[in-house]
Amino acid sequence: MNPNAFNDVRDANARTVIVHTTAGDAGVGTGNAGRSQPYYLAREEGALRALRFIKSAYRDVGQQQLQRTVRTINGHPIVRYASSDGRAVMYFLRLPDGGVGGSQSIALLKTAGTPVSAIDGSTTYGTWADFTATLAALVRAEASGSIDVWFNLADTDATLNPGDHTDHIYTSQAMQEARAALSTCINQALFVEYDTKNRPANVGGDNLVTKVATWGATNSGIADMDHANSFDNDHNPWLTRTYYRVLNGTGDCAL
Repeated sequence: MNPNAFNDVRDANARTVIVHTTAGDAGVGTGNAGRSQPYYLAREEGALRALRFIKSAYRDVGQQQLQRTVRTINGHPIVRYASSDGRAVMYFLRLPDGGVGGSQSIALLKTAGTPVSAIDGSTTYGTWADFTATLAALVRAEASGSIDVWFNLADTDATLNPGDHTDHIYTSQAMQEARAALSTCINQALFVEYDTKNRPANVGGDNLVTKVATWGATNSGIADMDHANSFDNDHNPWLTRTYYRVLNGTGDCAL
């Protein structure tokens, strides 16, 4: 979703809220996978470092600070980080990575009604309706009063976004259902994800520079937490590609 995310965070008139529904823990939960630090915390440090980098890029400023709090939303405690100006926010729900076929996942919550718990034991979402209501409440808390609201999501049309991760698809589906409960005014940018690697490169110039730099910041955080980073020939081809379509909302926002 870069360079869009980079440009949104840089916009002095916007608030950008990034929500990580899963821990991306690769099935190890809160474990270290043989390293000195838990893998999920390494993933979080990578995400936070990228956000701090974006806030400081092209500016003569020092280290960017992010304030950590735990916000209770719809009865669920969720870790939240915010920049000092309040315009960049990041949430970590820490649900288990569904790509490794575990007994709990967002997909199973939707398709089988299997409750899903955060890997750190902080909370459990008992039903799909509970999960989507929590996301809707999060949006309402962060976007209340906004007149121009955007959701940036994976495209759930498999003909346009084939072979995507189930966590991406079901997160997008949950957010789209949350949108239906909130307001039709919300605009949507629906992204092609893994399949972009198979498409012509369409990102260059300054957009590519900022995209590569943000990716480098992400991976430096993962590496500094003693885990293998993803700055490699398997992942880097995605850097030169960004594909998405826009569905404009209708009506006035009054979240």
